Amino acid sequence: VRRAERDRAAGDSRAALAALAEHRRRYPTGQLTPEVEGTRALLLCEDGDARGPALGRRYLARHADAVLAVAVRRACLHRAP
Repeated sequence: VRRAERDRAAGDSRAALAALAEHRRRYPTGQLTPEVEGTRALLLCEDGDARGPALGRRYLARHADAVLAVAVRRACLHRAP
């Protein structure tokens, strides 16, 4: 997850998504699953991927009070069409 955050900060969303996918493969029910889901939604929304808003809404329905919720809400729900 840290690698994905570094890649996102560097502007490499493709590498960040790959890091998250690898984490999900290795730890499908791990403690960081909410962070992985939120970061994935955030990345997809920031990239304008059509899947992003639905993932963001699903993440927020489960984790409305999470640290990432504000960023996911901003990126996925408050974007102009």
